[in-house]
Amino acid sequence: RWNESEKRWMIGVRPASVVPLQTKSYGPVASARRAVSECWKNATAIFRFMGAIFQGRLAAKNLAGPVGIVQMSGMAASAGWQALIDFMAMVSINLGILNFMPLVVTDGGRLVELAVEKVRGRRANRRFMEILTNIVMYAFLSLALYVTFHDLLRVPMFLR
Repeated sequence: RWNESEKRWMIGVRPASVVPLQTKSYGPVASARRAVSECWKNATAIFRFMGAIFQGRLAAKNLAGPVGIVQMSGMAASAGWQALIDFMAMVSINLGILNFMPLVVTDGGRLVELAVEKVRGRRANRRFMEILTNIVMYAFLSLALYVTFHDLLRVPMFLR
């Protein structure tokens, strides 16, 4: 969610003292329907988030890497086990979606490569695939360094 006072997107995890936890019971069918709905909402959120970054509505420094995920996990855990489970489910769904993106170094990229080989009837040029893989790996590593750097800037002990 967009936080107007901080001028940045927030993941929506807040301690229970700020946003009281409300429990609601559902029947089996309603539970399944709600689970699918929540999963779909979380799965498509990554595309809305990436769209906002590429359109310039959201700064890339708002991305979170391992350090940020650990921080947010701690906040979710302090809000209760349900918030932690919700957060871990969201992280798992997003990692699964990223893994199936058609980028050379992901499983989705491998599936695209296999599909292209099937259509063409022959393997892709090995040298071309090596160069493409290296380019994408360097881009991923650069993004990881950028995200980790901004994660560390948000850690209070590094703000002194």
